[in-house]
Amino acid sequence: MTKSSRGKLAALSCVCLTCGNAVAADAPAAESAPPATMQEPEEREAPEVRVAPQGAPALQMSPDFASPAMSFGGYFPVPQMESGTMRVEPFNIRAAVNAGLAYDDNVTLARSNKISSMLLTVTPAVSVGLEGANQRYYVVYRGNYGRYLNSALDNFDNHNLGLAAGHDWTTRFTSFATYDYTRGRDPRGATTETLTRSDPWTLHRLRGNVGYGAPGAMGHLDGFVGYTKREYSGDNGGLPDTRNFDQVDVGGTFGYRVAPKTTTTLTVQHSDITHPEAHVLDATENRYLVGLAWEAMAKTQGYGRVGYLRRSAADPAAGTFSTPTYEVGATWSPLTYSTLNVTANRTSAEAVEAGSRFLVIDVTTVTWNHSWFERVRSTVRGLYGQQRHEGVSRTDSYYTVGAQVSYALHRRLRIGAEIRHDARNSPDPLLEFKRNLTLLTLESSL
Repeated sequence: MTKSSRGKLAALSCVCLTCGNAVAADAPAAESAPPATMQEPEEREAPEVRVAPQGAPALQMSPDFASPAMSFGGYFPVPQMESGTMRVEPFNIRAAVNAGLAYDDNVTLARSNKISSMLLTVTPAVSVGLEGANQRYYVVYRGNYGRYLNSALDNFDNHNLGLAAGHDWTTRFTSFATYDYTRGRDPRGATTETLTRSDPWTLHRLRGNVGYGAPGAMGHLDGFVGYTKREYSGDNGGLPDTRNFDQVDVGGTFGYRVAPKTTTTLTVQHSDITHPEAHVLDATENRYLVGLAWEAMAKTQGYGRVGYLRRSAADPAAGTFSTPTYEVGATWSPLTYSTLNVTANRTSAEAVEAGSRFLVIDVTTVTWNHSWFERVRSTVRGLYGQQRHEGVSRTDSYYTVGAQVSYALHRRLRIGAEIRHDARNSPDPLLEFKRNLTLLTLESSL
Protein backbone atom coordinates (compact mmCIF):
# COMPACT_ATOMS: atom_id res chain seq x y z
CA MET A 1 0.00 0.00 0.00
CA THR A 2 1.76 3.49 -0.80
CA LYS A 3 1.37 6.98 0.65
CA SER A 4 2.76 10.36 -0.26
CA SER A 5 5.96 11.92 1.03
CA ARG A 6 3.98 13.71 3.65
CA GLY A 7 2.54 10.49 4.96
CA LYS A 8 3.66 6.88 5.11
CA LEU A 9 4.70 4.20 2.67
CA ALA A 10 2.92 1.06 3.64
CA ALA A 11 3.61 -2.46 3.08
CA LEU A 12 1.75 -5.77 4.30
CA SER A 13 2.50 -6.80 7.43
CA CYS A 14 5.11 -5.10 8.73
CA VAL A 15 5.99 -2.95 11.65
CA CYS A 16 8.92 -1.14 10.10
CA LEU A 17 8.46 2.64 10.35
CA THR A 18 9.72 4.48 7.26
CA CYS A 19 9.41 7.91 5.75
CA GLY A 20 7.73 8.24 2.39
CA ASN A 21 8.49 10.35 -0.59
CA ALA A 22 6.61 12.08 -3.42
CA VAL A 23 5.60 9.80 -6.27
CA ALA A 24 6.54 10.88 -9.79
CA ALA A 25 8.12 9.82 -13.19
CA ASP A 26 8.70 10.57 -16.84
CA ALA A 27 6.09 9.56 -19.40
CA PRO A 28 7.69 7.41 -22.11
CA ALA A 29 7.17 8.45 -25.69
CA ALA A 30 5.19 6.12 -27.93
CA GLU A 31 7.40 4.26 -30.36
CA SER A 32 4.83 4.16 -33.17
CA ALA A 33 1.17 4.74 -33.77
CA PRO A 34 -1.09 1.67 -33.53
CA PRO A 35 -2.42 0.15 -36.76
CA ALA A 36 -5.56 1.79 -38.06
CA THR A 37 -7.53 -1.40 -37.40
CA MET A 38 -6.75 -1.31 -33.69
CA GLN A 39 -8.90 0.74 -31.37
CA GLU A 40 -8.61 1.60 -27.73
CA PRO A 41 -11.26 -0.11 -25.56
CA GLU A 42 -14.24 2.10 -25.04
CA GLU A 43 -14.01 3.89 -21.71
CA ARG A 44 -17.25 3.84 -19.80
CA GLU A 45 -18.02 6.26 -17.03
CA ALA A 46 -16.58 5.15 -13.69
CA PRO A 47 -19.09 4.46 -10.90
CA GLU A 48 -19.35 7.03 -8.16
CA VAL A 49 -16.75 6.57 -5.43
CA ARG A 50 -16.91 8.94 -2.49
CA VAL A 51 -13.27 9.42 -1.63
CA ALA A 52 -12.27 10.51 1.86
CA PRO A 53 -10.74 13.99 2.25
CA GLN A 54 -7.00 14.17 1.57
CA GLY A 55 -5.03 13.53 4.74
CA ALA A 56 -7.95 12.01 6.63
CA PRO A 57 -7.06 8.79 8.50
CA ALA A 58 -8.30 5.47 7.11
CA LEU A 59 -11.40 4.06 8.80
CA GLN A 60 -10.52 0.40 8.33
CA MET A 61 -8.63 -1.48 11.03
CA SER A 62 -5.77 -3.62 9.76
CA PRO A 63 -3.61 -6.43 11.18
CA ASP A 64 -0.64 -4.34 10.07
CA PHE A 65 -1.20 -2.07 13.07
CA ALA A 66 0.92 -4.11 15.42
CA SER A 67 1.82 -7.78 15.42
CA PRO A 68 2.67 -10.14 12.53
CA ALA A 69 0.61 -12.84 14.26
CA MET A 70 -2.47 -10.63 14.16
CA SER A 71 -2.94 -11.34 10.46
CA PHE A 72 -3.78 -14.97 11.28
CA GLY A 73 -7.09 -15.97 12.78
CA GLY A 74 -10.28 -13.97 13.07
CA TYR A 75 -11.28 -11.76 10.18
CA PHE A 76 -10.46 -8.28 8.89
CA PRO A 77 -12.90 -7.12 6.19
CA VAL A 78 -11.90 -5.90 2.75
CA PRO A 79 -13.77 -2.57 2.31
CA GLN A 80 -15.33 -1.77 -1.05
CA MET A 81 -16.62 1.71 -0.34
CA GLU A 82 -15.28 4.92 1.16
CA SER A 83 -17.16 7.01 3.65
CA GLY A 84 -18.39 10.45 2.73
CA THR A 85 -18.22 13.37 5.15
CA MET A 86 -21.06 14.74 7.25
CA ARG A 87 -20.66 18.32 8.43
CA VAL A 88 -21.68 19.05 12.04
CA GLU A 89 -20.24 22.48 12.74
CA PRO A 90 -17.37 22.80 13.33
CA PHE A 91 -16.60 19.09 12.82
CA ASN A 92 -16.37 16.80 9.81
CA ILE A 93 -17.58 13.31 10.69
CA ARG A 94 -16.98 10.08 8.79
CA ALA A 95 -18.29 6.67 9.84
CA ALA A 96 -18.56 3.15 8.45
CA VAL A 97 -19.51 -0.34 9.61
CA ASN A 98 -18.97 -3.77 8.10
CA ALA A 99 -20.89 -6.80 9.40
CA GLY A 100 -20.38 -10.39 8.34
CA LEU A 101 -21.77 -13.88 8.78
CA ALA A 102 -19.03 -16.42 8.11
CA TYR A 103 -18.15 -20.09 8.23
CA ASP A 104 -14.61 -20.82 9.46
CA ASP A 105 -13.48 -24.44 8.97
CA ASN A 106 -10.35 -24.12 11.17
CA VAL A 107 -10.88 -21.67 14.04
CA THR A 108 -7.75 -22.65 16.00
CA LEU A 109 -5.39 -22.83 12.99
CA ALA A 110 -4.66 -26.49 13.72
CA ARG A 111 -3.09 -29.12 11.49
CA SER A 112 -5.47 -31.80 12.82
CA ASN A 113 -8.47 -32.02 15.17
CA LYS A 114 -9.85 -28.88 13.60
CA ILE A 115 -12.70 -26.87 15.12
CA SER A 116 -15.21 -25.36 12.68
CA SER A 117 -17.76 -22.71 13.57
CA MET A 118 -20.04 -20.00 12.32
CA LEU A 119 -18.62 -16.54 12.98
CA LEU A 120 -20.39 -13.20 13.45
CA THR A 121 -18.21 -10.13 12.86
CA VAL A 122 -18.77 -6.38 13.23
CA THR A 123 -16.15 -3.73 12.42
CA PRO A 124 -17.33 -0.19 13.25
CA ALA A 125 -15.29 2.97 12.72
CA VAL A 126 -15.82 6.69 13.22
CA SER A 127 -13.60 9.70 12.61
CA VAL A 128 -14.16 13.26 13.85
CA GLY A 129 -12.04 16.01 12.32
CA LEU A 130 -11.41 19.73 12.41
CA GLU A 131 -10.19 20.76 8.97
CA GLY A 132 -8.83 24.21 8.24
CA ALA A 133 -6.90 25.76 5.40
CA ASN A 134 -3.55 25.07 7.07
CA GLN A 135 -4.29 22.59 9.85
CA ARG A 136 -6.12 19.31 10.39
CA TYR A 137 -6.99 17.48 13.62
CA TYR A 138 -8.59 14.03 13.83
CA VAL A 139 -9.82 11.53 16.38
CA VAL A 140 -10.64 8.09 15.02
CA TYR A 141 -11.90 4.85 16.58
CA ARG A 142 -11.66 1.51 14.80
CA GLY A 143 -13.05 -1.74 16.18
CA ASN A 144 -13.09 -5.38 15.14
CA TYR A 145 -15.36 -7.78 17.04
CA GLY A 146 -15.97 -11.49 16.43
CA ARG A 147 -18.16 -14.16 18.04
CA TYR A 148 -17.78 -17.89 17.27
CA LEU A 149 -20.91 -19.95 17.81
CA ASN A 150 -18.97 -23.17 18.56
CA SER A 151 -15.76 -21.79 20.09
CA ALA A 152 -16.32 -18.95 22.55
CA LEU A 153 -12.70 -19.25 23.71
CA ASP A 154 -11.67 -17.68 20.40
CA ASN A 155 -14.00 -14.67 20.47
CA PHE A 156 -12.13 -11.43 19.84
CA ASP A 157 -12.52 -7.71 20.56
CA ASN A 158 -9.82 -5.59 18.92
CA HIS A 159 -9.73 -1.82 19.42
CA ASN A 160 -7.75 1.06 17.98
CA LEU A 161 -7.90 4.73 19.01
CA GLY A 162 -5.96 7.20 16.89
CA LEU A 163 -5.13 10.91 17.10
CA ALA A 164 -3.65 12.94 14.26
CA ALA A 165 -2.62 16.58 13.82
CA GLY A 166 -1.25 18.18 10.65
CA HIS A 167 0.00 21.75 10.13
CA ASP A 168 1.18 23.67 7.08
CA TRP A 169 3.23 26.31 8.88
CA THR A 170 4.45 27.89 5.64
CA THR A 171 4.46 26.91 1.99
CA ARG A 172 7.76 25.12 2.71
CA PHE A 173 7.48 23.82 6.27
CA THR A 174 4.89 21.21 7.34
CA SER A 175 4.39 18.83 10.25
CA PHE A 176 2.26 15.81 11.00
CA ALA A 177 1.92 13.92 14.30
CA THR A 178 0.01 10.73 15.12
CA TYR A 179 -0.70 8.59 18.17
CA ASP A 180 -2.26 5.12 18.08
CA TYR A 181 -3.42 2.91 20.91
CA THR A 182 -4.24 -0.64 19.86
CA ARG A 183 -5.54 -3.53 21.92
CA GLY A 184 -5.39 -6.83 20.08
CA ARG A 185 -4.42 -10.45 20.45
CA ASP A 186 -2.39 -13.22 18.91
CA PRO A 187 -5.09 -15.78 17.99
CA ARG A 188 -5.00 -19.38 19.17
CA GLY A 189 -2.68 -21.36 16.92
CA ALA A 190 -0.89 -18.32 15.47
CA THR A 191 2.38 -18.86 17.38
CA THR A 192 4.02 -21.44 19.63
CA GLU A 193 2.86 -19.31 22.58
CA THR A 194 -0.81 -19.59 21.60
CA LEU A 195 -1.36 -23.28 20.84
CA THR A 196 -3.87 -23.57 23.71
CA ARG A 197 -5.10 -19.98 24.15
CA SER A 198 -5.07 -16.56 22.53
CA ASP A 199 -2.68 -13.97 23.93
CA PRO A 200 -3.84 -10.33 24.39
CA TRP A 201 -1.51 -7.36 24.09
CA THR A 202 -1.57 -3.56 23.94
CA LEU A 203 0.49 -1.31 21.73
CA HIS A 204 1.23 2.43 21.89
CA ARG A 205 2.68 4.14 18.86
CA LEU A 206 3.67 7.83 18.66
CA ARG A 207 5.18 9.41 15.55
CA GLY A 208 6.05 12.90 14.40
CA ASN A 209 7.05 14.02 10.88
CA VAL A 210 8.33 17.36 9.62
CA GLY A 211 8.87 18.28 6.00
CA TYR A 212 10.74 21.12 4.36
CA GLY A 213 10.44 21.99 0.70
CA ALA A 214 8.02 23.96 -1.44
CA PRO A 215 5.65 22.10 -3.80
CA GLY A 216 7.44 21.58 -7.10
CA ALA A 217 10.88 22.32 -5.64
CA MET A 218 13.88 20.29 -6.80
CA GLY A 219 14.58 19.01 -3.28
CA HIS A 220 12.53 18.02 -0.27
CA LEU A 221 13.61 16.94 3.22
CA ASP A 222 11.49 14.86 5.61
CA GLY A 223 12.46 13.99 9.17
CA PHE A 224 10.70 11.80 11.69
CA VAL A 225 10.88 10.50 15.24
CA GLY A 226 8.78 7.67 16.66
CA TYR A 227 8.15 5.64 19.80
CA THR A 228 6.55 2.19 20.04
CA LYS A 229 5.67 0.17 23.14
CA ARG A 230 4.16 -3.34 23.14
CA GLU A 231 3.03 -5.22 26.25
CA TYR A 232 1.49 -8.69 26.49
CA SER A 233 -1.08 -8.98 29.27
CA GLY A 234 -1.79 -12.73 29.29
CA ASP A 235 -0.68 -15.20 31.98
CA ASN A 236 2.96 -16.03 31.34
CA GLY A 237 3.33 -18.41 34.28
CA GLY A 238 5.11 -15.80 36.35
CA LEU A 239 8.06 -15.76 33.96
CA PRO A 240 9.47 -12.62 32.28
CA ASP A 241 7.79 -11.94 28.96
CA THR A 242 10.54 -11.51 26.39
CA ARG A 243 8.06 -10.23 23.77
CA ASN A 244 7.48 -6.89 25.51
CA PHE A 245 9.58 -4.07 24.07
CA ASP A 246 10.09 -0.31 23.74
CA GLN A 247 11.46 1.15 20.50
CA VAL A 248 12.64 4.65 19.59
CA ASP A 249 13.09 5.53 15.90
CA VAL A 250 14.67 8.58 14.33
CA GLY A 251 15.51 9.23 10.71
CA GLY A 252 14.86 11.17 7.57
CA THR A 253 14.48 11.11 3.81
CA PHE A 254 15.97 13.50 1.27
CA GLY A 255 14.21 13.58 -2.08
CA TYR A 256 15.58 15.17 -5.24
CA ARG A 257 13.57 15.60 -8.43
CA VAL A 258 15.73 14.48 -11.34
CA ALA A 259 12.98 14.84 -13.95
CA PRO A 260 9.52 16.42 -14.03
CA LYS A 261 7.94 13.16 -12.82
CA THR A 262 10.86 11.28 -11.30
CA THR A 263 12.24 11.67 -7.77
CA THR A 264 15.23 9.96 -6.18
CA THR A 265 15.38 9.47 -2.41
CA LEU A 266 17.90 8.66 0.30
CA THR A 267 16.55 7.36 3.64
CA VAL A 268 18.43 6.78 6.88
CA GLN A 269 16.82 5.38 10.04
CA HIS A 270 18.19 4.50 13.48
CA SER A 271 16.25 2.45 16.05
CA ASP A 272 16.94 1.71 19.72
CA ILE A 273 15.06 -1.37 20.97
CA THR A 274 14.75 -2.29 24.65
CA HIS A 275 13.17 -5.39 26.18
CA PRO A 276 12.46 -4.41 29.81
CA GLU A 277 12.09 -8.04 30.96
CA ALA A 278 14.91 -9.48 28.86
CA HIS A 279 17.74 -6.99 28.32
CA VAL A 280 19.74 -9.71 26.59
CA LEU A 281 17.47 -9.02 23.58
CA ASP A 282 18.17 -5.27 23.52
CA ALA A 283 19.48 -4.08 20.16
CA THR A 284 20.05 -1.18 17.82
CA GLU A 285 19.13 -1.14 14.13
CA ASN A 286 20.33 1.04 11.28
CA ARG A 287 18.69 1.15 7.85
CA TYR A 288 20.00 2.82 4.71
CA LEU A 289 17.90 2.93 1.53
CA VAL A 290 18.12 4.63 -1.84
CA GLY A 291 15.00 4.87 -3.94
CA LEU A 292 13.17 6.09 -6.97
CA ALA A 293 9.55 7.16 -7.37
CA TRP A 294 7.94 7.80 -10.71
CA GLU A 295 4.75 8.30 -12.63
CA ALA A 296 5.50 6.51 -15.88
CA MET A 297 2.13 7.46 -17.33
CA ALA A 298 -1.04 8.99 -15.98
CA LYS A 299 -2.28 5.44 -15.40
CA THR A 300 0.86 4.00 -13.82
CA GLN A 301 2.73 4.99 -10.68
CA GLY A 302 5.49 3.17 -8.84
CA TYR A 303 8.22 3.40 -6.25
CA GLY A 304 11.22 1.33 -5.25
CA ARG A 305 13.77 1.51 -2.46
CA VAL A 306 16.66 -0.84 -1.81
CA GLY A 307 19.18 -0.77 0.95
CA TYR A 308 20.77 -2.43 3.91
CA LEU A 309 19.66 -3.28 7.44
CA ARG A 310 22.19 -3.83 10.23
CA ARG A 311 21.16 -4.97 13.71
CA SER A 312 23.59 -5.01 16.63
CA ALA A 313 22.57 -6.96 19.73
CA ALA A 314 23.44 -5.87 23.25
CA ASP A 315 24.40 -9.47 23.99
CA PRO A 316 27.95 -9.98 22.64
CA ALA A 317 27.18 -13.65 22.00
CA ALA A 318 24.42 -12.69 19.56
CA GLY A 319 26.76 -10.60 17.46
CA THR A 320 25.62 -8.47 14.52
CA PHE A 321 23.03 -9.33 11.90
CA SER A 322 22.77 -7.68 8.49
CA THR A 323 20.64 -8.23 5.41
CA PRO A 324 19.57 -6.40 2.26
CA THR A 325 16.17 -4.72 2.54
CA TYR A 326 13.74 -3.38 -0.03
CA GLU A 327 10.34 -1.76 -0.61
CA VAL A 328 8.76 -1.77 -4.07
CA GLY A 329 5.27 -1.10 -5.35
CA ALA A 330 3.33 -0.20 -8.46
CA THR A 331 -0.25 0.77 -9.27
CA TRP A 332 -1.67 0.30 -12.76
CA SER A 333 -5.05 1.73 -13.70
CA PRO A 334 -5.71 0.72 -17.32
CA LEU A 335 -9.32 1.93 -16.94
CA THR A 336 -10.94 4.33 -14.53
CA TYR A 337 -12.86 1.43 -12.99
CA SER A 338 -10.03 -1.12 -12.76
CA THR A 339 -6.86 -0.97 -10.66
CA LEU A 340 -4.02 -3.45 -10.12
CA ASN A 341 -1.68 -2.89 -7.17
CA VAL A 342 1.51 -4.85 -6.43
CA THR A 343 3.77 -4.42 -3.38
CA ALA A 344 6.77 -6.28 -1.97
CA ASN A 345 9.00 -5.53 1.00
CA ARG A 346 11.43 -6.92 3.54
CA THR A 347 11.41 -5.65 7.09
CA SER A 348 12.24 -6.70 10.63
CA ALA A 349 9.99 -7.02 13.68
CA GLU A 350 10.30 -7.94 17.30
CA ALA A 351 9.69 -11.60 18.14
CA VAL A 352 6.26 -12.93 19.08
CA GLU A 353 7.60 -16.21 20.47
CA ALA A 354 9.94 -17.04 23.35
CA GLY A 355 13.38 -18.11 22.17
CA SER A 356 13.26 -16.03 18.99
CA ARG A 357 15.46 -12.93 19.02
CA PHE A 358 13.63 -11.07 16.22
CA LEU A 359 11.87 -11.65 12.90
CA VAL A 360 12.84 -10.96 9.28
CA ILE A 361 9.70 -10.78 7.14
CA ASP A 362 9.28 -10.81 3.35
CA VAL A 363 5.80 -10.10 2.00
CA THR A 364 4.42 -9.75 -1.54
CA THR A 365 0.81 -8.78 -2.26
CA VAL A 366 -1.21 -8.44 -5.45
CA THR A 367 -4.65 -6.78 -5.38
CA TRP A 368 -7.05 -6.23 -8.28
CA ASN A 369 -10.11 -4.01 -7.84
CA HIS A 370 -12.68 -3.83 -10.63
CA SER A 371 -16.14 -2.33 -11.12
CA TRP A 372 -18.04 -4.57 -13.52
CA PHE A 373 -21.23 -2.56 -13.68
CA GLU A 374 -22.47 0.58 -12.03
CA ARG A 375 -23.35 -1.30 -8.82
CA VAL A 376 -21.10 -4.39 -8.89
CA ARG A 377 -17.49 -4.37 -7.63
CA SER A 378 -14.96 -7.10 -7.02
CA THR A 379 -11.63 -7.50 -5.24
CA VAL A 380 -9.17 -10.32 -5.83
CA ARG A 381 -6.16 -10.49 -3.53
CA GLY A 382 -3.15 -12.74 -3.10
CA LEU A 383 -0.41 -12.60 -0.47
CA TYR A 384 2.76 -14.63 -0.03
CA GLY A 385 5.20 -14.19 2.83
CA GLN A 386 8.11 -15.70 4.68
CA GLN A 387 8.80 -15.14 8.37
CA ARG A 388 12.30 -16.01 9.55
CA HIS A 389 12.77 -16.46 13.30
CA GLU A 390 16.32 -15.49 14.19
CA GLY A 391 17.60 -17.47 17.17
CA VAL A 392 15.50 -20.60 16.58
CA SER A 393 16.57 -21.36 12.98
CA ARG A 394 13.02 -21.56 11.67
CA THR A 395 11.44 -20.05 8.57
CA ASP A 396 7.67 -20.19 8.09
CA SER A 397 6.01 -19.51 4.75
CA TYR A 398 2.38 -18.51 4.40
CA TYR A 399 -0.08 -17.40 1.78
CA THR A 400 -3.58 -16.03 1.46
CA VAL A 401 -5.82 -15.94 -1.61
CA GLY A 402 -9.29 -14.48 -1.65
CA ALA A 403 -12.03 -12.95 -3.76
CA GLN A 404 -14.93 -10.67 -2.90
CA VAL A 405 -17.86 -9.28 -4.86
CA SER A 406 -20.43 -6.76 -3.67
CA TYR A 407 -23.59 -5.10 -4.94
CA ALA A 408 -24.75 -1.57 -4.07
CA LEU A 409 -28.30 -1.59 -2.78
CA HIS A 410 -27.86 2.13 -2.14
CA ARG A 411 -24.98 4.60 -2.37
CA ARG A 412 -24.51 4.02 1.39
CA LEU A 413 -25.20 0.28 1.58
CA ARG A 414 -23.55 -2.74 -0.08
CA ILE A 415 -24.11 -6.48 0.28
CA GLY A 416 -21.39 -8.92 -0.66
CA ALA A 417 -19.86 -12.38 -0.52
CA GLU A 418 -16.26 -13.37 0.10
CA ILE A 419 -14.16 -16.52 0.06
CA ARG A 420 -10.65 -16.83 1.45
CA HIS A 421 -8.03 -19.56 1.83
CA ASP A 422 -5.09 -19.28 4.27
CA ALA A 423 -2.18 -21.70 4.72
CA ARG A 424 1.15 -21.85 6.53
CA ASN A 425 4.08 -24.25 6.10
CA SER A 426 6.61 -24.58 8.90
CA PRO A 427 9.43 -26.86 10.10
CA ASP A 428 7.37 -27.08 13.31
CA PRO A 429 4.43 -29.37 12.41
CA LEU A 430 2.31 -27.87 15.19
CA LEU A 431 2.27 -24.56 13.32
CA GLU A 432 1.18 -25.87 9.93
CA PHE A 433 -2.44 -25.24 8.98
CA LYS A 434 -4.94 -24.64 6.22
CA ARG A 435 -8.12 -22.63 6.65
CA ASN A 436 -11.10 -21.72 4.50
CA LEU A 437 -13.39 -18.80 5.26
CA THR A 438 -16.70 -18.10 3.54
CA LEU A 439 -18.66 -14.93 4.29
CA LEU A 440 -21.75 -12.91 3.55
CA THR A 441 -21.15 -9.22 4.26
CA LEU A 442 -23.09 -6.00 4.73
CA GLU A 443 -21.22 -2.69 4.46
CA SER A 444 -22.52 0.79 5.16
CA SER A 445 -21.10 4.28 5.56
CA LEU A 446 -22.11 7.93 5.82
